[in-house]
Amino acid sequence: MQKILLFLLPIIFLFARKEEVEALYSQIETDNLTKLFAFYHLHSDTEFGNSALDSAFSLINKHREEKIALTTIPLFHRIDLGSFLTMLTKQPEEKVPKLEKEQIEFIEKISSHLHHHQLKGHKAKNIKEVLALPSHQVDLARAIFLSQYGDQMDLVKSYEASLDLFALSILARLPKNPTKDQTIEQISHFIFYEMLFRFPPHSLWIKDIDTYTFLPSILDSRHGVCLGVSILYLSLAQRLGIDLTICTPPGHIYLSYTNEAGEEINIETTARGIHIPTKRYLSIQTKEIEHKELKEVIGLYHINAASVFWHGDRYEKAIDQYEAALKYMPKDVLTQTLLGFNCLLAGKEAKGRYYLGQIKGKKIAGSITSNLCAEDFLNGDVGMEGIQAIYESVDETRESIIHKQKELMKIVEKHPKFRDGIFHIATTWLQLGRKKEALQVLEGYHKIDSNNPIVEYYLTYLNMERLKQEQASRHYKKLCFLLAQEKHMPDGVKDMKKMLKMQALLD
Repeated sequence: MQKILLFLLPIIFLFARKEEVEALYSQIETDNLTKLFAFYHLHSDTEFGNSALDSAFSLINKHREEKIALTTIPLFHRIDLGSFLTMLTKQPEEKVPKLEKEQIEFIEKISSHLHHHQLKGHKAKNIKEVLALPSHQVDLARAIFLSQYGDQMDLVKSYEASLDLFALSILARLPKNPTKDQTIEQISHFIFYEMLFRFPPHSLWIKDIDTYTFLPSILDSRHGVCLGVSILYLSLAQRLGIDLTICTPPGHIYLSYTNEAGEEINIETTARGIHIPTKRYLSIQTKEIEHKELKEVIGLYHINAASVFWHGDRYEKAIDQYEAALKYMPKDVLTQTLLGFNCLLAGKEAKGRYYLGQIKGKKIAGSITSNLCAEDFLNGDVGMEGIQAIYESVDETRESIIHKQKELMKIVEKHPKFRDGIFHIATTWLQLGRKKEALQVLEGYHKIDSNNPIVEYYLTYLNMERLKQEQASRHYKKLCFLLAQEKHMPDGVKDMKKMLKMQALLD
């Protein structure tokens, strides 16, 4: 009897394992490509493992005109699926693994139906080839990776493979011929709720903005600032054949599209892809939203890369990046301004003055003001120390704000017509909660220049708070006059008028 039990024991364990594997298989969502491949990877020696593999290929073939079968991949069973599955299952801060040639070829084969393969830019081997392309033929991810890694195509293709797997995972959850709304919903769900990409805490990104701007670093860390996550979003949308509008209010970027119902839907990538009405992006200073072409996004990438070098006092490197950005956006006022400043900081005064001269009096697209710091420098109202102080980074701590304020006060004492310096001193007082002092500083600014709508707005607001009706009304009239010249009347200014009327009634 004992011998019979010993004989049956392996069979009992076999049946027990079979039941356990079957139970695990039954719990896998039928549209989850990652889990199906992972299940096959772990249980390839079982019938359920092979069923999972068949289901995975069915999901891939759902959106392919030319179906793909395992028989067309003779070396499939020798490919280590573990590494590329890590791309989808890794924890934040773990690096995306560098894939072997066979793994990359496998991913390229199963993703060959993705839209970006049809773009001329997907075959680009260097930036020169990217620059020669029209914007609609640029493969954004390829261009960004080439900008960072040059001719290291093994790294370029490893990171591209990660994006391809992301796109395949999104497609697996979409019906055939999905609507834009369905596709965008799935991209947002995948990025923000499955992969858990997040905007980093301020204390982190202010110190390491490069980590949260550059696409490889974002894929590694799962954290990104607005530009970085927008590039990720655009790269996936390109793979899925969705054209998005790139919206760039000053200092920010978000995406939008028009759905089948004709509605404009915005995608705020710093807030998990939610829709924020366009008017919320407008302000006293921003009267309209500029739209960028895809190639210009590469220029924005170089601008952010330049800021990393600038804040590290590596001005020559920053100049290289700004000049690279100008190749994609040659008439961009902001790029020329920042390039001019860095040339001055690097001791290249003639070159710096040339670029600042090109933008004197010109406004950043969508803005109602020009760069006063550049104008003050060209007019001889401040020297290089003023530019350095204005663009000195602060970490929002009280000590940092006070340090910047003291530096600016020294400069303004020496250069009393340095308008940007005076304005930033007022800003530091507001940051410190000292509105009375801010009002006094801005009144001094007004005596030098009464044609800055931003200053008139603050003077109206601060006088209203102190119930100085006459002064508030005077600055409000000046504000409305300046805004009328710009054909701009934001909601906040309209609300001011109502509050002024209420104060007059109370008086």
